[in-house]
Amino acid sequence: MIRYPGQPLVVVQLNDAAYAHQTSAAVPVSSGDCSGDPSIRAPSSRRTLLRQFQDETPARWMAFLRAHFSGPTEVSMFFEVDEKTGRNWWKGSGRPTLDKALVAEVEFPASYQHYMIAAE
Repeated sequence: MIRYPGQPLVVVQLNDAAYAHQTSAAVPVSSGDCSGDPSIRAPSSRRTLLRQFQDETPARWMAFLRAHFSGPTEVSMFFEVDEKTGRNWWKGSGRPTLDKALVAEVEFPASYQHYMIAAE
């Protein structure tokens, strides 16, 4: 890792591995103990939220795609996926991988926010 003078180094411990990250600003250091932090979700509520995202994402993704593309072929070409994936997304079956979702967010930020994050 290249160290730049004056930039703090933050070390993140994940399981048995430590990852160093150089930051441009001072970052508060955590003890890693989140037991008293009410903002950290309990495992059961986190599972419920994850399940909700998994259940809602295909319909939200389909609505987003239909707002921006004329059909599954255009979707397939834009996201560089095979035709079957484009058709499945178009009919609300399946979810995008993270890389495809990030492309959508970069290319259509307000609309992505509306359909994928804020939709009710």
